[in-house]
Amino acid sequence: MPFFPPHTPILERFNAMGHIESLLLDGQRHFFGHDPLTDRIVSPLIQDPSEMAEFAAQWMRGHAGPRDAASWLTDIHAATTRSRRWPTPLVVEERDRMAVEMALRMAAQHDIPSPFDVQDNVVDLLHAVYGDIADGRLQAMFDWAVALDQAGEDDEPLGWAFDVIHGVRPAPVTLSHRDVAEALRHCMGSLADADVGNWISVFGAIIRSCDAIAATPFPTPAQVSQTLAADRPFEVVGYADVVNKVPETSLFHRADDESLRPDQQIVLLIDGDLHLDRLDLDDPLARWRQPDADVVLPWFILVTGNVVIEQHLWSLETDGACGLVVLGHLTARNAIVGGQQIHVGGNLTIEELYWGDYNHGCLYVEGDTTAALLIQTDYHMDLVGKVSCLKRVDDLDELDGDELMKMIATDCVMQAEPEPAPEWSLNATAMLERLEAGHSVICRDALEHPDPPFTIPSLFADANVSPENFLRLSDPDLLPEGSCLHSFQRDGLDLTVMAYLSEEHRIPRRAILIKDIARNIGVSFTQEPATAPWSWRDVVSLRRPQRGWVLLKATCDNLDTPDADWVAVDGVTFTPAYTALILKGWAAFLEWASYRHWAACQIPADRVRGLLALPVAAPYDDYTDSDRNGLWVGSFHAAFRQQRIGADGEVHHPILRFSRSRYCRDSDQHTMESFYYDLERCQDGQERVRVRHLADQDSEQAAIPLDAEGGPRLVEAVRLFHRAAGYLEKVNAALLEGTPPFHATDDAFAMRHWRDRGYLPR
Repeated sequence: MPFFPPHTPILERFNAMGHIESLLLDGQRHFFGHDPLTDRIVSPLIQDPSEMAEFAAQWMRGHAGPRDAASWLTDIHAATTRSRRWPTPLVVEERDRMAVEMALRMAAQHDIPSPFDVQDNVVDLLHAVYGDIADGRLQAMFDWAVALDQAGEDDEPLGWAFDVIHGVRPAPVTLSHRDVAEALRHCMGSLADADVGNWISVFGAIIRSCDAIAATPFPTPAQVSQTLAADRPFEVVGYADVVNKVPETSLFHRADDESLRPDQQIVLLIDGDLHLDRLDLDDPLARWRQPDADVVLPWFILVTGNVVIEQHLWSLETDGACGLVVLGHLTARNAIVGGQQIHVGGNLTIEELYWGDYNHGCLYVEGDTTAALLIQTDYHMDLVGKVSCLKRVDDLDELDGDELMKMIATDCVMQAEPEPAPEWSLNATAMLERLEAGHSVICRDALEHPDPPFTIPSLFADANVSPENFLRLSDPDLLPEGSCLHSFQRDGLDLTVMAYLSEEHRIPRRAILIKDIARNIGVSFTQEPATAPWSWRDVVSLRRPQRGWVLLKATCDNLDTPDADWVAVDGVTFTPAYTALILKGWAAFLEWASYRHWAACQIPADRVRGLLALPVAAPYDDYTDSDRNGLWVGSFHAAFRQQRIGADGEVHHPILRFSRSRYCRDSDQHTMESFYYDLERCQDGQERVRVRHLADQDSEQAAIPLDAEGGPRLVEAVRLFHRAAGYLEKVNAALLEGTPPFHATDDAFAMRHWRDRGYLPR
């Protein structure tokens, strides 16, 4: 008797040609059949591999025709580690489904791009299970977007609609985010009766919420007011009641487009000053709301006067909280916020900490800003007036854990990632607990008396122009192989150090050249060995000749001519202009040698060689191709150039480049900052690392050698190297265990290379 499995195809998708995929749903592995020709899912979710195999044998067929359960079972086991439809096997968790529900709700209620991130996997699965769900209304919107070239004909309405409510694509003219979100919710709400088997466990809550929300109108200001205590310091109004009071510089100002005004949204209006001990922007109505009333989140609070918060204002929900618009001044002890705009028309005064977190929130201050500690983590600040603070931090990546804990209470700092790539973050919940207990979250004494900045140690015992210093300055470990000299620029000077043999007598010489091109003058020093005069008394006494060094000096005052005249200088006296040039140039030489030596010690050449040789780096073999030169590891982009000989015969030395996105406060833009770690073979035969820096990858400028500049930027280059290298080694270890780098799954050439080498299953 044939075996009939307990599962049947969904939506009568019988005899489909396809393959097996897997889904990790809330930590539980499931399997399902997928038809690649129609991009439709044909089976319910099945946990047992044997049952999945029996289903496929009964209701599906392979490319060559029907298959038995045993052959399907092989595909089922392979589906746990690879996918034929998606870059990797699918993972969907409860938070992913909640994100869809909240994204639809927020876009429909607030008529702004949703701050909630919806995973593409969820949208892809929704489309593959239910098919084309667009009704006439959503289809018409999509067609209008195609006509405006805001969508492509190869797109599909469902994915386009989710892109619109996230702000990835613009809403077509005459339509708002709310229009698209409501059309999308209406389409999804109509799926309640679709027979999709146990896929309803994945999408049921979303569909039911769409159906229920569509039937439940948003409460009016009068209805909200009835649920609040009479002593509340604000009036509950609609947006239409305050639209003319909202400053044009606020994100809440929509007077330029009446079709986008969310007139039905709740606004709290204080016509005058507001004085509170605390302000919770996650739920500003909580302290006045009746116990049995529904929770309503106002769109924003508008205060026409000044605001004084005796203790702190906060929002832990950085994806979407109540906004605050103050036409006057805002004063508070602490502000821990994110998920909304805080707009201040006057001055902002924060006694201790202002921390703005995440890119779904921002701060605008028309007047002056004063705070002890000002921190922004992926958060935008537009501070028009003067900014006064003890410390301002634009990026936590610039600080390690020890530095953070010198500014912030230890229990408010947490290590988000372990070694070898530690990552530090701040704990907003712990901060609120400290504040509620009456404790400060900042270390004011450390902020007022910071540690002196790290200084790179000098390679020299003193700064004298001595034979010993001259020799160390031009030692083989500092000069490149195949060249007798090294040149660099520093503070308007052209500087060259040389070690060579004289042409006539083959005498070893060490020389430095200092040029001030702007002033058209230069000076050179050449040191060569010399033997002291030898008398007959020395011969009789059997004394050996005394060997020493002689210093030859020359100056030039016509550098701009083709045949510049270098005039030998006797004695030790120079004119003031040359004396100043010598002092400035000699100090630059000593610093250059110290920086160069320190960086080479901090970043061993064999560590860079090892990173370039990692299996994860191997497929990225084209340094000139931005798509094939590297990959993202954590918050860094790693690019690789292996040593090779070019078509012109030139040797291309190895390079490891680490880049990161960096916020520039002056331009209010994010740039791609890069550090280059070049391998250079020196005259002593050893490889050493030389560091270069490029502030903006998109600029036309060349990378700057940091061994000439030194200072904080070179120190940062060393710190960043070890952090990024730790990430790269961590990603490589995961690859060797069978997990590809997260950001590389779309790189087909890399995935193919790793599969060919056996690091990933086929």
